[in-house]
Amino acid sequence: MKASKLLYLFLPCMFISCKHEPSCDDFKEGTFLQTVLDKKDVRNIITRTLNTQESYRIEEHGKRINSENFHSTIEWVNDCDYYLKIDTSKVKNDKDVDEINRNGGYFFKFIQFDGECALYNVTLKLDHETLTFHIRSCKL
Repeated sequence: MKASKLLYLFLPCMFISCKHEPSCDDFKEGTFLQTVLDKKDVRNIITRTLNTQESYRIEEHGKRINSENFHSTIEWVNDCDYYLKIDTSKVKNDKDVDEINRNGGYFFKFIQFDGECALYNVTLKLDHETLTFHIRSCKL
């Protein structure tokens, strides 16, 4: 009898502790909705494997904007932070792409988790300026 009472006391605790807490590993592979928080109208669907990423832009209501897929390679700095470079073997190469890749690509610095999403500061160093913006990436 005492054992069954103890089971009923600990059973709710087991369910509460089973809640999945996100980790950076959850964002290394899969499909994500990525929103540029500085510009609410810039949203992308990205599909990522460990070292590659493919993305395309979508409208506010989820409809794909008529654009080509954007192919990138990923270089992980640690479990959470990474560099994203444009894959010139799959994307039309031009002077902007050359400048982005020559300066290291986009640097994604993990900030924190926001529910099931990850927040990043993104830095893009160009020849004559540095751009910084904020990204929310949510697993689909």
